[in-house]
Parts: sequence; structure tokens; C-alpha cells
Amino acid sequence: MCYHNSINTDTQNLERKYKKRLKDQAVFKPIFHASAFEFLAWPIITNQSESIEMMNWGLIPSWISGTAAATGIKSKTLNARIETSQEKASFRNARPCIVPSTGFFEWQSIGKEKIPYFIYLPENQIFSMAGIFDTWVNDSGIPVSTFSILTTEANPLMEKIHNTKKRMPVILDPKMENLWLTSKLEFENLKKPFSDKKMAAHVIGNTINTKLHNTKDVSLPQIKEISEQLNLF
Repeated sequence: MCYHNSINTDTQNLERKYKKRLKDQAVFKPIFHASAFEFLAWPIITNQSESIEMMNWGLIPSWISGTAAATGIKSKTLNARIETSQEKASFRNARPCIVPSTGFFEWQSIGKEKIPYFIYLPENQIFSMAGIFDTWVNDSGIPVSTFSILTTEANPLMEKIHNTKKRMPVILDPKMENLWLTSKLEFENLKKPFSDKKMAAHVIGNTINTKLHNTKDVSLPQIKEISEQLNLF
């Protein structure tokens, strides 16, 4: 699945990449690592707005009634499986969006040990994950937009890293971004995982497992060699 993400960039680079202005510039700050279960605000691109909007991770369906129900469901809608997302009631009114990323994190299981990795696109500092979003009206009558990241089966690289669930986020090639936002790209076309030839990954340290997980060095390569990893790539 995809529960750990980063958007380690500034407003100018984000706006340049997506050719839109960031609406809430005072709210956005670089995120070196975030867990989905923090339900943080994230810059999101949609076809519904001329601006980049800040939305919280964890999709709350528009039909949800009351804060308690909204709180209960959002931890279950952080990801949406591309294979079944159109069948789920939680996602039936959701619309396409783009979730910008500068790299995401997964753990490889080796025996009883879990090895954290940072996965990124060497040729794209910012890349696009396919997402879906919905807008719910809270108890105060305020519209709240939230999102989920679509996932698909893992490519060969991610099969070796995320070797338990064998899933990965749906990553959009740049030429597919506008097609996705304008609903001209079928869900079926998103099932094929992004090419591992365009991706890279390295082992990182244990900072990600501490209170300092949202710091610059969280994604740096781990210097200590792990013998079991030598045959990974």
C-alpha cells in the first residue's frame, strides 16, 4: 500500500510543475516524510479548480453524516485499490486528482526485520500519483475536501521491496496527467504498474521510525551495508 509519502519541494517548483498557483501558500510547507495516519493536508491538483488546493489525506465520502462517522472512515480510505475502487461505496462519488510526490517509503521484510526504503524517480524531482477526492460538508456546514491514493500491483522493483503486500501507488507518466484529470483515461489503463526502469530505491536509516521522522535526513541512504540486500537489484 502507500501510507508514507513526501513532498520535499517549495511552492515555486510545485507551481512550475503543474502550471497552477498554490491557493493556500501559508499552509504549505515541505514534507520530508508523512504517515497517512497523520491525515495531513497535502497539495492536490484537480480539474475542478484553477489552483492547487490543500486537502487532507483520508477520503471522507460526500454522503457521510456527522463528525464521528467521518473520523471513523478516513483511516480506511487512505488508499484505494485500482481494481476495486469503482465498486466501493466509499469511492462511488469520488473524482480524479493528482497527488504530487518527491518519493515514498516502504518496508521490506527479511525474517523478523523490516528494512525501510525510499523510492523515487531519478529523472523527476516531483512526480504524480493518481488519486481520487471527494468533498464532504462537516457539522458546521463547511465543505471539506479529502483524498485517497490509488494503488495497483507491484512492478518487479516494488515486489522485492514491498514483499508482503506487493502493492505500489499508481504513478502517472506526465503525458497521462491531464487525461486522468479530465476523466479521459480509463481505470483499466491505470492497472499496469509504472516501469521500474524509471524508478530507484535505497535503504534508509531508522529516523523514519522516530519522532524526528519529518526531517531532511529521513530519506538519505543508509551507509551501513545490509548483506541481505546485495542481491536485491
